[in-house]
Amino acid sequence: MVPVLGESVIMCPNTATTGAGQIKNGSVISQGVNTINRETSGDGLVCQENAGELTFLSKAGFNR
Repeated sequence: MVPVLGESVIMCPNTATTGAGQIKNGSVISQGVNTINRETSGDGLVCQENAGELTFLSKAGFNR
């Protein structure tokens, strides 16, 4: 399977995106995050917790 990458996706160093996942438009994948067979919400930051769960922060929260 090949992941689908949307437009304006930023992948920081040491990230892994493999499998049947979909990385939606405007996603910013933080350093060290693995999005294996996962889907992102788009237009925001993707972080990974210790247990491996992904956390999504919208871009609206960045403009404070």
